[in-house]
Amino acid sequence: MAFGAIGIVVVKRLDAQLTDLQRIAIFFHIFMSLFFAVICFLGFFACIARRASATSLYTSLILGQILFSIASGIFCIYLLFNGTSSQPWDTQKCIAAAADQFTRIFCQRSKLLKGLATAMFAIMWLVEIASIFIGNAYLSQLREEALRLEMLDPPKYDRDGNDC
Repeated sequence: MAFGAIGIVVVKRLDAQLTDLQRIAIFFHIFMSLFFAVICFLGFFACIARRASATSLYTSLILGQILFSIASGIFCIYLLFNGTSSQPWDTQKCIAAAADQFTRIFCQRSKLLKGLATAMFAIMWLVEIASIFIGNAYLSQLREEALRLEMLDPPKYDRDGNDC
């Protein structure tokens, strides 16, 4: 959610300086972070309900989301700091239109800003990867508990193999 909120702030402050492709890339990542939040609510529901199927769905959705997020994140970082061939970056025009220090720093494409943006993406990806491991561990725990319960109270059959 925080990643989406930061994306909204960036778009509001830099709207006039962004190219159409950069704006689309940022909006796409806002959507991806909101989608991640929805998936996390599904994971929370799976934990409360103790349902293996919901936990498995959560883990699968996170895996798909992170693969897509990494590919599009790399593209987004490239666009934010390199521009496009059809719309080259005009630093002086951007600085002249800047209303605050944050926008001027972005326009100059400082190494600090590049590092912060890259670090934010990396942190988000690490959180998503950790979510996959946590989901898998919880799914394993649910399966072990189900096996333990089955061993304590095995199904009863007669000699023919039919239910009693």
